Amino acid sequence: MKLNYAAIFSICVLGEVASCSGGSANVLADGGEQEGDAASGGTSGPSDAMTANPGDANTGTGRSPGSEGGSGSSGGSSTSSGGSAASYVLTVNLVGAGIDEYVDSSDGMISCGPGPVTLPCSASYASGTQVTLTATVGDSAFSFGGWSGGGCSGTGSCILTTNSSQTVIASFHSALTYTDSENFIVPTGISSVDVQLWGGGGQGGFAGAFNESLGCYTGTGGGGGGAYNAQSLTVVPGNTYPITVGCGGCIESSDMNQLDLGGDSSFGSLLSAGGGQGGSDSPPTGGPGGACTGPGCVAGGSGNSGSSSSCSGGNGGAGGGPDGGTGGAYGANDGDGVTPGGGGAGSEGIAGGMGAPGEAIVSW
Repeated sequence: MKLNYAAIFSICVLGEVASCSGGSANVLADGGEQEGDAASGGTSGPSDAMTANPGDANTGTGRSPGSEGGSGSSGGSSTSSGGSAASYVLTVNLVGAGIDEYVDSSDGMISCGPGPVTLPCSASYASGTQVTLTATVGDSAFSFGGWSGGGCSGTGSCILTTNSSQTVIASFHSALTYTDSENFIVPTGISSVDVQLWGGGGQGGFAGAFNESLGCYTGTGGGGGGAYNAQSLTVVPGNTYPITVGCGGCIESSDMNQLDLGGDSSFGSLLSAGGGQGGSDSPPTGGPGGACTGPGCVAGGSGNSGSSSSCSGGNGGAGGGPDGGTGGAYGANDGDGVTPGGGGAGSEGIAGGMGAPGEAIVSW
C-alpha cells in the first residue's frame, strides 16, 4: 500500500490514528511499503522514523519531513505563576478622642490625627508584617484609656503582626469642665457621658433699714446655693448639645425685697440644676437653695437669715453636691460665694456678697 508521509505525520501528531498509540509508525518517505511496526517488534526498512505521543501535540522525536538526520524538534510546555503575595488591611478607630489626640504607626502608613480626621484610618500590609501603633494625648483634659482588638491591651504601644485583616480601637477618656456656656460635640464612638451640673448661687441680701441706736444697717439674709445634679446620659456621636452654666446672682428677682437669683445650669434638655435664690432684707431671710429633679439631684443649701436687731448678715448657702462651693461668710472676703454655686452672704452694709457661678463637668 502506498502511504503519503506528510498526511500520516499530521494525523499521528494530532493523536487521531489508533495505530500511532503506544509505539512508532514506520513509513516510506519514497512511497514504499510499510515493513513492520515498532510496537510489535517488527523490522523497518530503509525509511525515516518518526515517533508521536498520543494526546501531546507539542512533543515529537524522529525525522522531520524533509530532514536529513538528527533529532526532531521538541516543543515544551511552560507554567506561569502570576499570583501576588497575600496582603491584609489594618484598620484603626479612635473612640472619645479630641482634635489633639491621635494614633500613628512607626512606618508612617497610618496617621490618624491630630485634627479632624475621617475615621476609621486604614492601610494594607503584606502578610507577616510587624506594625507598631502609638497613641498620643495632646490635650491635658484627655487621657489614653487603652487598646482593644489586634491582640493589644494596656496603654503602651500596640505591636501586632498582620496575619489577617484586623481592627484596633484606641479609647480616650476626658473630664471637660465648663465655667461658661458653650456647645458640646459628642466625640466619635461615644454613646454615653457622665454629666455633673451646679446651678449658680444667689446674691446676699441688700442692706436693711438703718438702726440709729446701733448706728448700722440691720443684717440681711444670705443667698441660696445652686443645686447639684448628676446623671449618666445617652447621647448620639457627632451630635451637639448646648451646655448652659448658671451665672452667680445675675437674674433680677420679681420681689423688690429679694436680691438677684443664681442662673440654672443645663445639658441640653436632658439634665438641669437650678440656681439659688437671693437673700432678702425685709424680713432678713436667707434665700432658698436651688432645686432639681432626678436620682442624682442634691438641692442647694439655703442662705442663713440676718438679724433685724443687729448688724449681722446671714451666711450664704452652699452649693449642692459633694463639691459644691461654700456660701459666702458674713464679714469675710466681701461675703462672696465660692464656685461652684455658693450663695453670697447677707450684708450689714450697702450690698450683700455675690453668688458664685455654676459649673458643668462632662466625662467619658
